[in-house]
Amino acid sequence: MKRLAVAAGLVGALLAIHVPGAGATDPSPCPTPGTSSGSRVSCPAPTDPNQAAYDQLKTRLGGDVARALTAQQRLRRTLDQFAGIEQSLTAEVAQEEATIARLEQQIAKLDAEIADTQERIEVEKKELAVMSRAIYREPDSFWLLIARTGNLHDALIATADAVVAGQRAHALQDMSARA
Repeated sequence: MKRLAVAAGLVGALLAIHVPGAGATDPSPCPTPGTSSGSRVSCPAPTDPNQAAYDQLKTRLGGDVARALTAQQRLRRTLDQFAGIEQSLTAEVAQEEATIARLEQQIAKLDAEIADTQERIEVEKKELAVMSRAIYREPDSFWLLIARTGNLHDALIATADAVVAGQRAHALQDMSARA
């Protein structure tokens, strides 16, 4: 498309040139047959008075076309470089989008783990509250425990249950402190 526009411009410039001093001349520089002797006169080919202008125009247009072709080649190289840059940037964007997708999956997985951990913490807090109330209600001394249960066997079982509950409470307390 650009070449067509350049060619049309060149033809227009060629047609628009007005060469000063170019006028109608006698096309035949040869003498007329009446003035010639009987011998044959060889006439050189008639010279075009506009030939110098045509040659100058050809030279000038040739230089313009050469500069236009050089500019076109530079533009093509630049466009090819930009196409390469665009491809590399597109590849980088695709790679970064894949990284973002992986990170979003990890975030979703961690969010699910956090939600599960928070649910477990809430359950364990409730268990800890129940155990704390049960331990608070237990008597302060072993003798009061024996008196309340009525026999030594039940007092020992209640004491063992209290020890296990206390150990579980400490474990829950340690886990909730770490979370």
